[in-house]
Amino acid sequence: MKKKILVGYPLQPARREALSREFHVDCPQTVENRHEEIKEMVGDYHALMILGTSGQKEVLERGKKLEIVGNYGVGYDNIDIAYAKAKGIAVTNTPNSTHTGTATLAMGLILALLRKIVSADRKLRNNTHPRWGSPEALGTAPEGLTLGIIGMGRIGKALAKRAGSFDMKIQYHNRNRLPIEEEQKYEAQFVTLKELVQQSDVISVNCPLNDSTRGLIGSNEFQIMKPSTFIINTSRGGVIDQSSLIAALQQNQIAGAGLDVFWNEPEIPDVLKTLDNVVLTPHNGTGTVEDRKAMFEECFGNITAFLKGEAMTSRVV
Repeated sequence: MKKKILVGYPLQPARREALSREFHVDCPQTVENRHEEIKEMVGDYHALMILGTSGQKEVLERGKKLEIVGNYGVGYDNIDIAYAKAKGIAVTNTPNSTHTGTATLAMGLILALLRKIVSADRKLRNNTHPRWGSPEALGTAPEGLTLGIIGMGRIGKALAKRAGSFDMKIQYHNRNRLPIEEEQKYEAQFVTLKELVQQSDVISVNCPLNDSTRGLIGSNEFQIMKPSTFIINTSRGGVIDQSSLIAALQQNQIAGAGLDVFWNEPEIPDVLKTLDNVVLTPHNGTGTVEDRKAMFEECFGNITAFLKGEAMTSRVV
């Protein structure tokens, strides 16, 4: 009998048919109601491939036959890891196919803020742009600025590589310091979190969300940043205290923010939508056709390898 895999979002018929040659593959019918559909369907499946919040206990406890949950993304704070571990359910993620796209988006947010690309576009469309060439319209060149990277994993390293091509100076803070040869490769200097916050012209948050990083950047950190500092978050909204970020922007404690993630997604505070020095994207770090295809292959590959008793490329528990 074929093992049953539930993919947590609608599949194109051709792909579903191809996957079903070896496994029994199903999926919800709609994007909008997929969470509720998954809750109703999961009880009879051996594997669940999820996107979003469908890895919480209320879903997992209905999966009486579940052997593995594959997360369609590198972060797995959307999965109740403790419950999965207690029930012997394996959990995998996709760290090998997400870092380049996310790093590219982070670099894009940096350039958009420094060169005022989004605010200029908005003002031109609304006929509110200042006189062409006026000092108010001038941005900041990335060359020579110090980029502070919080979390020097795959994404942080990929961002350092991109920023280096713009002649930015790289410093980083990590739970563990990188080997000297890696620091030399990326021309990156290890510093304390306080030093990074105080010294950086641009700060990029690239660490995972967990108990030690929740609210890592808050009012104390914003108070010691330079007023010319820009902060970028392509990690998880919870790493930055959102109310403190809003206060820092309103009080001109920092120069601006580029945000791909938020505290309570998909809700975004209205005030963030009104500020010219804020660029917003909808949790879209891997939002390219190429990235999503690679993520699917990695995630589905992990699931099928597990069900066949073969080695997986990544495993959380």
